[in-house]
Amino acid sequence: MTRGLDELRIGRVERAKRMGEALAAIGIPGVYEGAWRFATNPSLISRAHFARYMVSIGIARDVPGVSSII
Repeated sequence: MTRGLDELRIGRVERAKRMGEALAAIGIPGVYEGAWRFATNPSLISRAHFARYMVSIGIARDVPGVSSII
């Protein structure tokens, strides 16, 4: 069970890196690093953290709107 949870956490971090790279590729750099400021548990970073960061820098109006596109 512990191994499965570790793999899930690693998968989340890898997915977060890919999302950050994709956003940087379309002209929104630094979102991966910014999302970490909102993740209280780094192994559980998610789209919501990306959305909160993007709202905080004015890229989006609200979290639900961002979460549906990333």
